[in-house]
Amino acid sequence: MRAALCGLLALCALACGRSGAQNPPFVPPQASRLVVAPSELVWLGSHEPTRTDAANATALPSAVTLGSRAGGRSVLYLEFAGVERVKSRELLASYLLLTPDAGQMSSQPVSLELSRASALEPGSRDFSERPRSRSPRLDVQVRPNAPVLRLDVTELLSSDLERGRTLRLMLRAEARELEGVRIATGASGGRAPRLELYWLR
Repeated sequence: MRAALCGLLALCALACGRSGAQNPPFVPPQASRLVVAPSELVWLGSHEPTRTDAANATALPSAVTLGSRAGGRSVLYLEFAGVERVKSRELLASYLLLTPDAGQMSSQPVSLELSRASALEPGSRDFSERPRSRSPRLDVQVRPNAPVLRLDVTELLSSDLERGRTLRLMLRAEARELEGVRIATGASGGRAPRLELYWLR
């Protein structure tokens, strides 16, 4: 399923020293923080070949499944614009934040591959037409019953963050687990995936 979340792009520069804010470990309190919502969010699966009109954001479901046997192999493709404010040499840490769909009780870890990605070709319909992944590739494990999944993507950004360039990330899952993990998309409310960056000016 493919949808450009046209109204979802939200840039929010937050001062990390504000009351109630808490930095990740090893990020100094004077660091600047930027939270970016995806300008495009795409799910492609092997058992459900389909493509929706890019302008029809409501066609994206409220949650997509990664790593389940029933769902088959799948990828979650994300594009982030607006990261040109941060230069590679200034980047301290960056995280991809995902919200598991409510109601998942399993604590069984789900294995995913996280990487940079090439641009998704127009007309892509299923897993076989997924974009190419780019090195480095990170193996991550997530728990479906966690309130928030915080995936460290600093390694993926630090060597190739260029001014004005759209950032493309991809999560790939094999059909291994009984249930997998359901990730909220934000299409029907709730928290969409988002990128969190910390840097020193």
